[in-house]
Amino acid sequence: MVSREATLAEVEQASGEKEVAMRSILSGLLAGRKRQRRLVGSEQLETRTLLSAATLVSDNSGAQQAESINVLSTPTDNEFAYFNRDTGRWHVGSVDNWTMSHELGPRWEAWSTVQTFTGDINGDGLTDLLGRRHDNGQWWGGIQQPDGSFITQFMGAWQVSTYDDVALGDFNGDGLDDAVGRTADGRWFVGISDGNRFNFQYAGRWGDVSWADVFTGDFNGDGRLDIAGRQATGHWWFALSDGTRFVNSYAGRWTAGGYGWTRIMVGDFNGDGRTDIAGFSFGNWWEGLSTGTKIETRWAGRGWDPTVRYESFHVGDFDGDGLDDIAVGTSNAWYVTNVHNARGHYVQTYWGSRESTNPPPLSFVRDINGDGRDDIVGLLRATGVWNALESDGTAFINHPLGTWPGTDDAARL
Repeated sequence: MVSREATLAEVEQASGEKEVAMRSILSGLLAGRKRQRRLVGSEQLETRTLLSAATLVSDNSGAQQAESINVLSTPTDNEFAYFNRDTGRWHVGSVDNWTMSHELGPRWEAWSTVQTFTGDINGDGLTDLLGRRHDNGQWWGGIQQPDGSFITQFMGAWQVSTYDDVALGDFNGDGLDDAVGRTADGRWFVGISDGNRFNFQYAGRWGDVSWADVFTGDFNGDGRLDIAGRQATGHWWFALSDGTRFVNSYAGRWTAGGYGWTRIMVGDFNGDGRTDIAGFSFGNWWEGLSTGTKIETRWAGRGWDPTVRYESFHVGDFDGDGLDDIAVGTSNAWYVTNVHNARGHYVQTYWGSRESTNPPPLSFVRDINGDGRDDIVGLLRATGVWNALESDGTAFINHPLGTWPGTDDAARL
């Protein structure tokens, strides 16, 4: 790729905006998937990040993280990127035949409070780079050109700067990625993309209550971005997009028997084209299968040792059967729930040993080699070393991918 060396200072000067300079840190990995849109913002600063199945990552403590991962639908599954806020530089790269390439992307200003995303803002099938400033609500885009270069442009601004659950996705079904976020008092706002910038509008409201989990997906299968949220009391709500606003729908209730939830994930677990919900609690699996307006909750099996430390959870179609599976890593092994028994319960199968860098803690799920089976790729933040697990349908094969140039950048993830 060839990057265009246009700084935001140049763009702001041309547009009459005041130039700013702030400290930066790293954020954002991206990868693409056409089968199901999986959307997430990249940092948890003053906002909580909207999570989805392909972006569940863990550190060595097993705590769910999204601070450095940014996974969105892109034209190809082997692309990824990150933004270094210390330098204001985007890095972009890809994997071909399990070999990694790397190029410098566009340079922005060094911002300390910027949340980064990727998506396709103008519908040309190319990956665009997006950033939202927390201090003034401004959105900026690095729009990819056919020759692989990027042009930086102002995308609009929200009226207030503090939002929770910010994400990109196709809210109105026109093939362009839009921006969505929720204010502290529960109001949802959407920035509808016209191909050049976001046009912001009110899109509905949730109650001003404590939300334990918020996910994006297509929960009714109509091709538009929806949102599901679980309150601290266990009640699930859908915010279903009708193309102009979110329509709230009570979706059911979960409890965890006093143990709490180790992980909650989303994916299409029954292959009906609607996003479902799965939860893991003290060795038990539960499924909430979406009907389009609510979830039908069922116990999905037990047999996972509750005393074992499960460190990494990933959702993807690892065996290529069209249904989402769940890969779980312990300190020394990988297991996948890719089959159901006669009762429809999850069955745990061993998929190989897990080393300390297999894959690294910051990981995402994509079909890297295009064989119809999802793989796992990750970055070891301390060294900048990339690693991949290729799925052969029954086990994971480890592929060291190498180190990107400028490992001091990668080390700041």
